[in-house]
Amino acid sequence: MHDFDYLDFDIDDLLEYKEKGGIKISVITPSFREEKTVGKVVAEMARLANQDLVDDILVVDGSVIDGHVDYRTAKVATRAALKSLEKFDSFKIIHQAQPEICALLETDVIIGKGDALYKGAACTMGDILVFLDSDIMNIDERFVEGLVGPILTLAEVKFSKAYYHRPRFRRRGKTIFGGRVTRLYMRPILRILDREYGVLRGLEDITYPLSGEVALTRGVFESLMMPHHFGVEIAMLIELYEKIGLETFAQVDLREHLHHHRSDAALAYMVEQITQTLFWFVREHFGIDFEVKNRRKAIRELYRRYAIRGIKGISDFKRIDAYARSTTRGLRTLHDFKMQYHRPLRELPGYEKHRKKLHKYAAEYTHKIVDMI
Repeated sequence: MHDFDYLDFDIDDLLEYKEKGGIKISVITPSFREEKTVGKVVAEMARLANQDLVDDILVVDGSVIDGHVDYRTAKVATRAALKSLEKFDSFKIIHQAQPEICALLETDVIIGKGDALYKGAACTMGDILVFLDSDIMNIDERFVEGLVGPILTLAEVKFSKAYYHRPRFRRRGKTIFGGRVTRLYMRPILRILDREYGVLRGLEDITYPLSGEVALTRGVFESLMMPHHFGVEIAMLIELYEKIGLETFAQVDLREHLHHHRSDAALAYMVEQITQTLFWFVREHFGIDFEVKNRRKAIRELYRRYAIRGIKGISDFKRIDAYARSTTRGLRTLHDFKMQYHRPLRELPGYEKHRKKLHKYAAEYTHKIVDMI
């Protein structure tokens, strides 16, 4: 695996590599009721589009209220594009519930992050796909420059993933360190699977396995099945590990990442879903069934021992207890867990033939939002 700092890449050099290779770059940002931050994300990406590093920007909106489309996020994103882009037609927005897109991609109406990535990739044209969360409060050009840098400059790199410092924040008078699930759950569990069970070796060296900021080649993305829910980041990581190998990975230090923090209760639920996804893959790929009672107990005990190393404050002890319970629930319900995923885009009948229609539907929806504002 290759390791970089975003400062290793200069935009003029990246433009030269891009031009020589005739490569197009798409930025895709999934959004669920992120009207407070999505405009800034679009505006910053527009700066790169105006410099020709980015060829198209797509917001995949999943905003709904009481089962109906909520257009606020779409309007904010579109206003930002109208104001910031020299060529507005490089911007598109779609909604995950668009029936014509769902029909062409043979999906149900689903509101979930994995579904957003899947539909976003299908509705863009780039050879390199950059996925950015839409709740990043300190977004700027380094997020894209850093992520595409390894893929543009090294032929062997097909996938790059961000890592960063997650600063402390205050909630209800308490100091909380960011990156709680990665620090107190994900990295300890990956260490256990590597050192105790000999699977997924090397993934523990990824500094931020759950980061939502990644870039990869279109061909690789189109070979992946795409889960709908919280487990999408770890599912992508494991599939890529299996399909293209750790030697094709890069991780890039983007320094600091600020976003709206979830509650501890929400993160405990996330841990349960990640547990189900992760151990489903371990069972399917390596034949180790952690639903067996003695293995569940062993994982719980090992988890507590490994997680202690990530503690930064006294409240982390309670989080470890909560994540241990979530892990137990996730493993106990594994026999009922059914991985819900879209099949790889390249396996869809007529996918290549339908791509122009998908782009057309994205453009039509974008113009609909323009007319609304």
